[in-house]
Amino acid sequence: MEWDEDLWVLLIEGYGKAGIAQESVKLFQKIEELGVERTIKSYDALFNVIMRRIRFMMAKKYFNKMLGEVETANRFSKDMRSKDILPDVVTYNTLIIGYYRVKKMDKAEKYFVEIKGRNNEPIVITLTTLIKGYMSVERVDDALKWLKELKSFGIKPNAITYSTLLSGLRDTKKMLEA
Repeated sequence: MEWDEDLWVLLIEGYGKAGIAQESVKLFQKIEELGVERTIKSYDALFNVIMRRIRFMMAKKYFNKMLGEVETANRFSKDMRSKDILPDVVTYNTLIIGYYRVKKMDKAEKYFVEIKGRNNEPIVITLTTLIKGYMSVERVDDALKWLKELKSFGIKPNAITYSTLLSGLRDTKKMLEA
């Protein structure tokens, strides 16, 4: 018998409906061991089981593993909202980091705007990631704008923030700003 993802999705969902979330997680992990590529279908099945059992920390763990698949993480975030589970700063930071890694800073910035719109307080990691992301795509002025934003929230830049700025300014030959 040839393994395919659809079979595993059925098994994951079946264990989930039976209330055995741990077995669903084991099956999800087994997929890759057997050389079957995981796509949005298996992640979606797993998240549905986990969220049905209100296992938020477990969901975050697998959410973080999906960072390389930013669009999948984005879809999961939308699914959370559809179930009236509002993303917290950690979830937003995860999305921002994911978009930074694939150099889609406008999408990362969209999540920052959403944080503010939901009256969540951004943390130094949020803004430092945006600064680092804009430096990585050589948009120095935008990175410096985020430094001002950081300070406007009363958040003190940390060593990582400053080293990110200095490194980016040095790389773009902006020694005066450095």
